[in-house]
Amino acid sequence: MKALADTVLLKLLRPSNKSAGGIILNTHTGNRREGDASQMAMVMALGEVAFENLKVKPQVGDVITFPKYAGSNVDGIGCDDLRVIHDTAAWLIIDKEDLEGIKFETEDGQEVEASKIVATK
Repeated sequence: MKALADTVLLKLLRPSNKSAGGIILNTHTGNRREGDASQMAMVMALGEVAFENLKVKPQVGDVITFPKYAGSNVDGIGCDDLRVIHDTAAWLIIDKEDLEGIKFETEDGQEVEASKIVATK
């Protein structure tokens, strides 16, 4: 897949709903609350002119944050966790060191460390 113009294709990262002791938490007491305003995602593809006006630009494989309701979900290609946003919707690039110890849930419900997701660009 290729993002066009100023768009960015993202793979949404879903925080794990397990406590450090392995207890499964419901969505209201888990790491993310329904009221959270931001979402984390890994950049999968960049349009040709995405982020052209910025000195620091995210690259494919970087983790960024953006508003929870920004962009559009990509449906019908076998992956529920893809979203397309405009480059202006990106808020932050998360340093790999800051992801240490954070766990995410894969589409099949497996828990995986953020460092392993980012390392497999």
